[in-house]
Amino acid sequence: MSIFANQLGLNITEEKLQLVEIAYNDNLFVLENVEEEFFEEALTFDTKETKFIHILQNTYNEIALRSSINTYKVSISLPLNFFKIFELPIDQNLKKKDLTEYIEWEFAQLFPSELKDNFSFQPYIIDKKESPSISKAIVYAISKPVLKVLHKFSVRNNLQLMSVDNAHIASTSFLQIKNNSENHLSIFLDSRKVSFAVLKGRQLLHYKQKEYKGILDIPTTVKFLYDEIVKRDLIETSIKNFFISGNTLSQELINSLEKALDLTAISLTPFDQISISKNFKNDKFLNGNSTKFSAAAGMAIRLVS
Repeated sequence: MSIFANQLGLNITEEKLQLVEIAYNDNLFVLENVEEEFFEEALTFDTKETKFIHILQNTYNEIALRSSINTYKVSISLPLNFFKIFELPIDQNLKKKDLTEYIEWEFAQLFPSELKDNFSFQPYIIDKKESPSISKAIVYAISKPVLKVLHKFSVRNNLQLMSVDNAHIASTSFLQIKNNSENHLSIFLDSRKVSFAVLKGRQLLHYKQKEYKGILDIPTTVKFLYDEIVKRDLIETSIKNFFISGNTLSQELINSLEKALDLTAISLTPFDQISISKNFKNDKFLNGNSTKFSAAAGMAIRLVS
């Protein structure tokens, strides 16, 4: 009997739920389902638990009525503003307990209105040989009550929750699969923030996100983040392009970003890298609309890559 099973990736934006299911058929992983459904009301970091689960469940039910979902493993990505992210210089000789205490202490200094015990922390350690500066950690902090909500939702739907991640990091899964020594610049846009990630193979070297006021401000915000990367010498080799993904995209906006950065945009099209199941029906998501599913697809594919 095969040890592999279908894998489900869910991406929760503030406006909708996106679903990508990858099936294991005939010794091959194939794209089985791609769906999305808008919420009856926007979900935010401050949405109460009962309401959050109610809205999420109703939306998931709408998708399940249209598509047969055959999996028990799920990974979920969340909007950028669900995370508090900060960078720390570190001593790589720190023991795990000492590193945890250091991260919690720094979090308390940076976010004095928050209780550290209400957050779960995931550090990405970057050593000196990968970073041109000192050793550092990029720390992602997420509210434990949010994780509790996602766990309850999963249990209610007979799903095993495997992981929870930032939507941008999820979308870079297809860049990390390349696993080469090149530097990649990845830009992700959602309804409130823009984020930058610099990767070298599977290694995250830099991550920064920033709010923007309106769509007209996005090119300026992106240029600000890019200039910081250049100033800090965070890209070892010259680059000619950047990878773009997210739900807040249009060709006009992409053109504006190319002009602001003087670089060529490459849209992440995740379904180009996955074989299509003979049962697949939603062809409308396979072409121009596939970029917006990069996070959901990334959460699904990381379970099998």
